[in-house]
Amino acid sequence: SPDVTNVKAALHSEVAMSNCSSDGAASADSGLGPEAALGLTLSLMSVVLTNIALLIQKHSAHVEAGRPLHRRYRFWAGFLLNTGSEVGLSAPAQLFAPLALLAPTGGVAVAFN
Repeated sequence: SPDVTNVKAALHSEVAMSNCSSDGAASADSGLGPEAALGLTLSLMSVVLTNIALLIQKHSAHVEAGRPLHRRYRFWAGFLLNTGSEVGLSAPAQLFAPLALLAPTGGVAVAFN
């Protein structure tokens, strides 16, 4: 029908204009922007620190097994490192990069842990 064709043409025009810079030229920069790169870097740093923290907590379970929880220093060091990593690195990473870019790093964290 003619209405559907007009809508498709209008959408195609909108998409074409969104791929152009302010002077109307097509944008050649389709790479990772500096903000997204910063977000990805923060997310990867968080993954590394989180895995280290979880390994510290696992080590604590073996080494400090007989101690009460409030006396397990390795456990609390791992807990604080994990919490600090998530709050200080993962949350800001989501401000800079889209979740679609950051989600695979979470999968990498699960695979390496």
